[in-house]
Amino acid sequence: MTTNTDRMSAHVTIRFDKVVTNLGGHYNPHSGNFVAPVTGYYVFYWQTTAYGKYKSYAILMVDGHNYGRSLTTGTEHHLHGAGNMAIVRVLKSQHVWIQTFTESSIHVGSSFSGYLLY
Repeated sequence: MTTNTDRMSAHVTIRFDKVVTNLGGHYNPHSGNFVAPVTGYYVFYWQTTAYGKYKSYAILMVDGHNYGRSLTTGTEHHLHGAGNMAIVRVLKSQHVWIQTFTESSIHVGSSFSGYLLY
């Protein structure tokens, strides 16, 4: 992430706009969605950060279904992060994304990654 958002609404897709590696181009930083190129088991990891009095509550979504959550609360003058990992069977062309669960703070340092396990 290259920007901070202190009050992102609930159930909003988090768009990770700084893409380091995107082999095949299956992650779209404008929509925040990864589209599976093949059916298989994928490993996904995400981390979100919160600052100040705000919380960061994020969930991994696969075609509208929740597959994992992470929650952290910032403290005054400190950035805190929380992450999680999930191994999920994803069908070809299904969409995978991270979204807020409640109103959340999403700060620089938040990330989303994944790869095909088999």
